Amino acid sequence: MNSPDSSHLRGVPALAAWVTALLLFLASLVWLVSSGMRAGNADFISGMNGQDGTASLGQNDPGAVLGNLRAQDAAPVPVLSPSSSSASSSVHKDAAESEYVLSAAGLQGFYQSSAPDDVWTLDYAEPQIIAQLIRRGPPFPRLVTENVTVTWELASAKERGHSPAPRGRMLSVEDSWFQASIPLPGRREMSDPYQVVILRAMDKDGTPLAESAAVLATAPGFGCAHCHDNAGAAILEAHDRHQGTRFLERYAGGEIVACRSCHDGLTSTDKGEKAGRGMSVSAALHGWHAPYLTDMGANACMTCHIALGRAEKAPDEQPRPLFARDFHTERGIDCTRCHGVMEDHALALLKAEREAGQMPAAAAMAAIKPRFMPVADMDGRLPWIQEPDCTSCHDFMARPDLRTASAFNRWTPAAEGVGGLYAERRDDMLMVRCTTCHGAPHAVYPARNPLTENLDNIPPIQYQHLAAPFGSRKNCAVCHGRAMEYSAHHPLVEDGTAN
Repeated sequence: MNSPDSSHLRGVPALAAWVTALLLFLASLVWLVSSGMRAGNADFISGMNGQDGTASLGQNDPGAVLGNLRAQDAAPVPVLSPSSSSASSSVHKDAAESEYVLSAAGLQGFYQSSAPDDVWTLDYAEPQIIAQLIRRGPPFPRLVTENVTVTWELASAKERGHSPAPRGRMLSVEDSWFQASIPLPGRREMSDPYQVVILRAMDKDGTPLAESAAVLATAPGFGCAHCHDNAGAAILEAHDRHQGTRFLERYAGGEIVACRSCHDGLTSTDKGEKAGRGMSVSAALHGWHAPYLTDMGANACMTCHIALGRAEKAPDEQPRPLFARDFHTERGIDCTRCHGVMEDHALALLKAEREAGQMPAAAAMAAIKPRFMPVADMDGRLPWIQEPDCTSCHDFMARPDLRTASAFNRWTPAAEGVGGLYAERRDDMLMVRCTTCHGAPHAVYPARNPLTENLDNIPPIQYQHLAAPFGSRKNCAVCHGRAMEYSAHHPLVEDGTAN
């Protein structure tokens, strides 16, 4: 039987939790003022994008603002017509008439890196290229992986004077596609945010079969210096002050602090099974910064995921896209339509961590006010495993309503893991990946590259002379080798109304 005071006592833990959350929030506000954070100032962010970063590359600062990164020259579209092959080659003169189609794309839509000798590192794996080689019909097209070698060469590095250019051989995966990790030049050597990778397919005798290219959008650095002076050391100092770590001392002793050594996040696609030692990098970073980047829309995203790429002679005021550079951007679909505004984006990540038993996630959530959806209605998601699902807006029978289209809180299923992501999916095509016909995440055809308009459209222009998804506007013959009376593909793509 409960004592007369039991109901009062039951409220004590809840009150203590709220007091703790309030103290954390107040401490964050003090830090905000003392560290000179300029939260919520979209004009400040926009102004910084057009200026030199506040931290120089010589400071080993992975947080340097490199949004003004310029290519040395406007990146040329590689000349990839098989006519450049030797006269003895069996490749046809025009790629659109060749026996094979080679289509490649970057696996990641976003890739930001820090150098090995930086103050701290997020330690991302190298960016990856995926490719598929199709032998055209009739009677029907088929994927080719046996007795074939596909190589890659980092053409951008070659053009910048690196000799020999980095190159390697792609690995065959599941008898369906080829994949390779691309080691990019060091951050201090990189001058081109859109690295071009040339791919060549050869038979077992070394005879060329096809040649194509793909683009990797890469940012050598993060946007920390928008708000933190000397962002490399400042991040360590703030972490020491708030979390009781001793990172500055360790760095002074010669150690590079690897964020993922603690922030390893959830270790299973079953969100209730096991939490990592610390929240994932995505949950921790977005959760910590969300209170400072409120009511900023896509500008909050661009604070850290800095805008990239401007031709050398372009005026400073010329707008540059984020990594996203496809037709969604042109139609007013920014980051927040799929990933959510900063507050909601962070809450979805934190909710998954809280459900897995990460107690700091609950305290972080208490300091964030949801914007467009109550937390109770949000589905927690796993970063890099659950992403916005394309089919949330696209049923491929009718065009989405641009006024209401949104994929936030409509994540790919956790049970499918990375196999549910756009870059990994095949859907009704069984063996042909979505990227083979549609292009890389955030640069789906037709894409508009800020340095050279069609740099991201090389495969479709090469094979169908059209910057649009493969098969668009009755171009089924690209792979089938003949006109088709009907299509198993998406009707919007077939008739071209999606472009």
